[in-house]
Amino acid sequence: MAPVFIDEFRQAHPEVRFIVMYGQTEATARLSWLPPEVYDRRKGSMGRGIPGVELRVVNEKGELIRPGETGEVIARGDNIMMGYFADEEGTKNAIRNGWLYTGDLGTVDEDGYIYLTARSKEIIKVRGKRISPKEIEAVILALPEVIDCTIEGVEDEIEGEMLKATVTVRKENAEAVTRERLIQHCSQHLALFKVPQVYEFRDSLTISATGKKIKKG
Repeated sequence: MAPVFIDEFRQAHPEVRFIVMYGQTEATARLSWLPPEVYDRRKGSMGRGIPGVELRVVNEKGELIRPGETGEVIARGDNIMMGYFADEEGTKNAIRNGWLYTGDLGTVDEDGYIYLTARSKEIIKVRGKRISPKEIEAVILALPEVIDCTIEGVEDEIEGEMLKATVTVRKENAEAVTRERLIQHCSQHLALFKVPQVYEFRDSLTISATGKKIKKG
């Protein structure tokens, strides 16, 4: 969940202790947590491993990354699956030397708190640069008139692939949020190659049965 949504919830319900958690089905649902007491200091973090779970962020060689670098989140613990049913190849890709390779990319700070940046399969390549859609979505969601958005790569005859933003805006602000305003806003907070050039406005985004946003279709 984007920090902007968490902030809105906490402001509306200050009596609730909001706990950020991260997990996967392959880990029987939970891998990390971020206590409410440290949320404001670690905003955007998925926290650290829950009791019994060891988390690391590693590079392509399996080496621990340094703070500020990006790598893949891996996990080890008794709650990790043994493998996928009748899928030996899938199991080999996911479980290596006792570690679950989550497919999630992230970075880590000096105290071991992990910050997700993207799913490895969602990384978009534009002009030879690797771009995380999550970073761009967070910038657009910072606009109070925006309800939700997704970022995806679409084919382009010149660039090969370019960025597209699908945006849902509050009805009372529909006329105020234009392509030009979004480009201006993104340009103030992102490198130019991360600024989407294609925009689609929808009344709502398509959600899958598992609650995930569907970016195409």
